[in-house]
This record gives sequence, C-alpha cells and structure tokens, in this order.
Amino acid sequence: MAYRVYLHDAGESIPTPDRFVPDLDYLLSEAGVITNLSTAFSEKTLEEIRSHLRQAVESSQCELALVVFSRNCTDSSRYLDVLQLIVDCHNDYGLVILPIFYGVDPCDVRNQTGDFGKALEELAEKRFAGRMVPDLLFRWGSILTQATRLPGWDFADRRCLRDRGLGSVLIVTTKEVNLLDLLKVDLVSKMKKMDENEALELFSWHAFRKASPRVDFRELSRNVIAYCEGLLLALEVLGSYLYERTKEEWESALSKLNRIPNHQVKEKLKISYNDLDDDEKNLFIDICFSTDKHRAYFKKKEQNNYGFDPQVGYIP
Repeated sequence: MAYRVYLHDAGESIPTPDRFVPDLDYLLSEAGVITNLSTAFSEKTLEEIRSHLRQAVESSQCELALVVFSRNCTDSSRYLDVLQLIVDCHNDYGLVILPIFYGVDPCDVRNQTGDFGKALEELAEKRFAGRMVPDLLFRWGSILTQATRLPGWDFADRRCLRDRGLGSVLIVTTKEVNLLDLLKVDLVSKMKKMDENEALELFSWHAFRKASPRVDFRELSRNVIAYCEGLLLALEVLGSYLYERTKEEWESALSKLNRIPNHQVKEKLKISYNDLDDDEKNLFIDICFSTDKHRAYFKKKEQNNYGFDPQVGYIP
C-alpha cells in the first residue's frame, strides 16, 4: 500500500502507551491520508526504510514527513538514524518536513539543551564510548538542528487532537501550499502583503530609525519598497543594510535590485551579504549555525580568528 505521508516518531522502535501519534494517524486516515504506519515500517531495517522512502519520494507518492519530537525520541538511536534518512530525502529530493513538538521544548530539541540534551548525551554514551561520543553528538545535533529549524507545530498535549473531532478548529500557518493540499484543510486564506504606506513605515524604522524617511531619501526609499513587494523580511534586511549609507550606496543597491527578477527574493536579500568582506562573511555564517550551547565557543573564535572584540563585535 502506497503512503502519502511518512509519520516518524519514537514509537517505531520503542512501544509507548501514549496515544498522541495513533490519534494523529487516525485523524489523517479519516481525512483520506495514508501514512507509513499502515505498512509495518517498524519491522523494516534502516536500509529497507531508506530504499522505500527514497522510492516513494522520487515517484511523488510521498511528499511530506511529519516528524514527532517527544521525550521518547532519545530512548533509541534508531529514531535518530531514521531522522537522518528523512533529512537526506529533504536535502536530495525536496521532501517536505513538518516538525511536531509534543511534550518537549522546541528550543531544547533544536539546541540539545535541558533534559533533552542530557538524555541525548546519555544515549550517545550507551552507543559508543570514549572519543566517538563527541562526534556522534555533533552528527545528531546537526540533524536535530536542521530538522527543527523548519516551521512546525508545538503541542502541549494531545487534547487538541481529540477535540478536533468535537468541532474545534486547527489553524495551520505555512508557505508550503502542497502541505495544505496533503492535509486536505477546509479553508485556505492567503495572507495579504503590506500596502505601500505600511511598507514605507517598516522600512523607515530600519533604514532611518524613525517612522518616515528623510526628505532627501524619500524617492529612493519608495524605489526600494517597490522592489521588496511588501515582503517583511526583505524590507527589514535591506532597511538595516542601507542604514546610515550615502546616496551613492543607495543608488548602487537599487541598481543591483533592478537586475534581479522580482520572484528571486533570496537574491535580493543576498545583496547585503555579498557586500561583506571575507572575514565578515565567515563571522556571519558562524553566527547563523551557532546555538546557545556553542555561543561561548564562537565568541572565542571571533576574537582569535577575526580580531573582533566579542563584547562589541558579537551579535547576540
């Protein structure tokens, strides 16, 4: 039987009396969505799962992986091994991952801190001893961080699932339209972009640190806003990038924007990144991939490698 959604949780390897995942699977099946839980995946080897999952994704039978993060997912390394396969399919074939946090703090999972981080270290020590443990923790941490940076759901308990049958409403926010199709939502409402006046005010707070642009920069500001097309992130990033820059620098940035097609938002945002020197780019990348757990390490690295004062040059 082909499945459209891969539902991944710790129960695949460790039986649990918790009904969260079975309830979720039941709701999906009621909506006509078949998951892998109907195909005895818990009995398959990792290599069999890899083969089946990749085949399902490549043939477009499976387009979504619901990954449940709970306290149980640090009880077995198999959960993390399968998560690696899912992340690989996400990177190689475009499989959409939707993380679901049940009974755990998303920040603890993402940064491997708190009780979750301690349990993960204990699991690594059980599986390997000595010098292998740090390497294993680094690999698991990279997988967890990548999977949990994606937009997802945070459930305090499973009552929201059981209440669904009583007429409660679940509101899903996502930019993945195909996810809404897979879950067969009842109503789709598309968020409207900011109008010109709202966009100008938001941009001005970042570019001029006030609600409106300087008179001599008003026309240039409106030109930037036109290219941003009401996208909040673009307005904030470009506004901060142009703060306290000269008219010539503004005109240069506008010239670059003019050469980028309207739909290529990422290329617009890269203008501010490409203007950094090599050391600043390396620092930016280090900060992007750092977590609270590794913050002290990156502060020291900044001072040693880049010559920046961690109290002045570090972005918290």
